[in-house]
Amino acid sequence: MTGKIIRMISWILILFGIIGLVGAGVVATQVPSLEGGINLELNAAAVSLSDASEAAKTVSNATYNSKDTLKNAGEVIKSTATIVDTNKQSVKDAGEPLQNAGSFMKSAGDFAKSAGDLIDVKILGTHPLAPVAAPLKNLGNSLKETGNKLSDAGDNLVKTSNEMGKISTNLKEIGDDVDVLSDDMVDISKNIGDIGDHLESTSNNLKEASKSNIPGLSLSILLGYIAILHLMFLLLGIALREISSCTYETISVNKN
Repeated sequence: MTGKIIRMISWILILFGIIGLVGAGVVATQVPSLEGGINLELNAAAVSLSDASEAAKTVSNATYNSKDTLKNAGEVIKSTATIVDTNKQSVKDAGEPLQNAGSFMKSAGDFAKSAGDLIDVKILGTHPLAPVAAPLKNLGNSLKETGNKLSDAGDNLVKTSNEMGKISTNLKEIGDDVDVLSDDMVDISKNIGDIGDHLESTSNNLKEASKSNIPGLSLSILLGYIAILHLMFLLLGIALREISSCTYETISVNKN
């Protein structure tokens, strides 16, 4: 029973070895075409990486050049902030006199209206001073209306001045942020440039590999190892078959 198992294993090893050797031989005949295909793929990959490298370098240069543009923009924004801050005080200085003038005219209007009311007395059922009082009252109303308009204009200018102060502060912060971004552009440009250099180096390596016989040689070596391995299986199967035959003959002799 043991002899039959050994013989079965030996035949399996022999068949496995033969199939492996035949397969390795068939693949070996295709190595030149496979090598050509691999080289074409490597060259295509190299071209793609080269294009990507050029694109990365273009972006790197554009990023670096934008640094100066951002720097100038930051200076313009901060200069604008300074102008707004300077004019803020001028606007406030213009608003305060209007407020004061408005207050004065409202006071004058109140006085004129009060004077008109004061002289518009009723004597024996008539208002003898009405022709004088009426213009004073009208003048008082006009002065108050004008005073209110002046006060409103002054208040608006003062509010505008305060808003200009906020705008100036915001512009200064934006200008500082743009300056920082301008400095960051240098590092970003360098990083993108490094990526471009790495892609170019990889592309050159692939181009060299596509011109060499390394892929085909590696495949041939691999096939050689596979052939040797299957040859060992074949020899092992033959050896087991011989051992099985000798064992069987020995058992037959002993029985006789």
